[in-house]
Amino acid sequence: MRTTWAIVGLMLVGMLAGGCDKEEQASGQANGSTRNLNRGALHEAMVGKLEELATTLAKVKDQASAEKLAPKVTAIADELKKIGRQLQSLGSPTSQETRDLDQQYGARRKAALSAIETEGKRIEADAKLDAVGQALEQIRGGSGGADD
Repeated sequence: MRTTWAIVGLMLVGMLAGGCDKEEQASGQANGSTRNLNRGALHEAMVGKLEELATTLAKVKDQASAEKLAPKVTAIADELKKIGRQLQSLGSPTSQETRDLDQQYGARRKAALSAIETEGKRIEADAKLDAVGQALEQIRGGSGGADD
């Protein structure tokens, strides 16, 4: 199992951006001001989950901790995907929304993603930590299962 951390990072950033197709965008724009409130709350939840994932990955030190924490990583991955789908249902953010969200959450998001990448590479390099590596594959896989 080899996790491509650049792909995981890009996928997480894509979920944060809340991109979608034109049909989803049109339906999301019909929601008006509720859309802005929801997008902010969802970004707060997403960044919180990214920080939780980074903290959890940092606790993985050996095979026992990897096996113990793998279910938590899986649960966080599932929650991240759920939040990502909710963001997508809102449609693409406006330029102003993007600026506001980046100003409010950008530093925390970047720090969390950097920590996830660092910890992910460490975990990937140690075969004894494969239980968590497989759980992380769910983020990249998108369907809820490992690719390999």
